[in-house]
Amino acid sequence: MPLAMAQDEPPEIYTSQNVTLTLTESVETPTLIAKDDNGNALTGSSAGKASYNTYKKETYDRSGNLVKRLEATEYGQSIVKRRISNREILLDLVSDGIISTITGYSIVYIERHKGFGFEDEGSHQELGKFYVTKRGETPIDINSRMYLSVSPEKQSIGGASTAFTGNVRTETNRLEQLTGFNLTLKSNGINIVSLHFESNAYKMSLIGSFQWRAGVKIAGRSPDQAFYDLPEAVTMGSMLGMRVYEQQEKLSVMDGSLIMGTATVIPAP
Repeated sequence: MPLAMAQDEPPEIYTSQNVTLTLTESVETPTLIAKDDNGNALTGSSAGKASYNTYKKETYDRSGNLVKRLEATEYGQSIVKRRISNREILLDLVSDGIISTITGYSIVYIERHKGFGFEDEGSHQELGKFYVTKRGETPIDINSRMYLSVSPEKQSIGGASTAFTGNVRTETNRLEQLTGFNLTLKSNGINIVSLHFESNAYKMSLIGSFQWRAGVKIAGRSPDQAFYDLPEAVTMGSMLGMRVYEQQEKLSVMDGSLIMGTATVIPAP
């Protein structure tokens, strides 16, 4: 006979994973001295750099006759790379007034898990939220600024491609009452997931492969035990996207990775 679940709903638990961002921003940068229509360097408030100049120069003899006309367009632009890490994201949060300093703060990813009993197919895991945390202080929810998204047909991080191994062994007495069991389960998979970050100055979105691993945690005592699929280390690698600076009307190309450490169980944030 199938093993019965406890009558009460299994309790929810929360997990936290440390987040490490390693991104590179590639920005187009002009290298030419800005010139006027006559090819002369601009001065004053108009001085600066340009990606291209178009100008015309004419040479006349003493009688005022045109001797030579030069029409030219010149181009000059390079790509400057900048590193974007947790520090830069925290500094943006300071600029936007979310935190007052970066000292002592870290970025974590917190998920809520609902347990399952023996007759369930698996625990329910929702997309988590990003928080900034500091020892001794309440975590600050930054999910409105930094968040993950998946395609509409997959509203959780359950793998689009998943592998798993494990077994369940139970023992019952002659009255069909549970006396003991053993369960092991490990799973891993890969998804396509998007990472987004928004500040007062820009919007950034990257898409990449989300490679995850999970194991089972057991909570409670038989027969009222519940099981939770808890994430282990996660890598979102080969990310590619862009950052749009709305006020400056320019954009840059972003690439890199996001790593989440092994999950630890925490109190509800």
